[in-house]
Amino acid sequence: MNRSGRTLTKLGCLLIGLGLALPALTLAQPDASKPAVYRVELIVFEHVDGRSDRRAAADALNFTDALDPDALAQFSSAIERHLQSLAALLPNFSLPPRTGPEAAALVRADQQIQPLPHDYASAPMSPEMTRALSRLEDSPAHLPVATAAWFQPAERGARSTRVRVHDAETVAMYQPPPPPRPLFLPDLGPLLGRDLPFESIPVARPIYRLDGTARLRRTQFLRLELDLVLQSAPEADDTLGDPRWQLHRLEQARAVRPGRFEYFDSSRFGVLALITEFEWLEPEPPPEPASEVPTTTVPANPG
Repeated sequence: MNRSGRTLTKLGCLLIGLGLALPALTLAQPDASKPAVYRVELIVFEHVDGRSDRRAAADALNFTDALDPDALAQFSSAIERHLQSLAALLPNFSLPPRTGPEAAALVRADQQIQPLPHDYASAPMSPEMTRALSRLEDSPAHLPVATAAWFQPAERGARSTRVRVHDAETVAMYQPPPPPRPLFLPDLGPLLGRDLPFESIPVARPIYRLDGTARLRRTQFLRLELDLVLQSAPEADDTLGDPRWQLHRLEQARAVRPGRFEYFDSSRFGVLALITEFEWLEPEPPPEPASEVPTTTVPANPG
């Protein structure tokens, strides 16, 4: 048996040991005006005894233009906090409920997600993937290096978004070039607490050791596309005249089925993916105010 077969057998044994036979999805009747929403979960792990397939490159691969779920989650959280503060200050300003029967939810079988997650923002991992991660962490043959989870729509024919997947180890910083036409936003200086003009503030972006993108889109079937790289910087004491980055890249794409573990493999590292489909649960309409029943005054009995 070749090495890929042995790796797949090892991972298969791990998943069987978890008892992760996922229940069949009992989905509500989909609403034509509200497409299904999918939770995408990924675990990226290295093979401890993996065979090197590295190639040399002049620079690290740069995925800084892709949408980062972690950054989006931080931004969304900040916006929500400001809205709540605004609602507390303005008597005529109120926010719709985010939980309870009067708020929308995502449902799947016996699961209900509230508040509604923001599209592509980082989300907690499911119990199934949490158990899978725990099993991989206990495995002497695998070393988890990154996890990612988010919710997103995936309509047929609709434009899909490449989502950034990375670990926490920064190996380089990318400095974007200045815009061709400077932005004139003079009032943002005091808000940012800086004396510099807004257009001259440098915004360096990190490049990570494990970096890349994932994209879930729907054609005839659901399709998951991965482009991930493990990359290491040139050694500081490299005596070569042209030090090179060392890259191990995984570029794979295939049709996936919701509710089933999917395994993407290379000789150096692999990815475990789980796509889960959710349907919309519309909020219950608010109760109508009770109509006032007219009272009848009964005259006192004169007798």
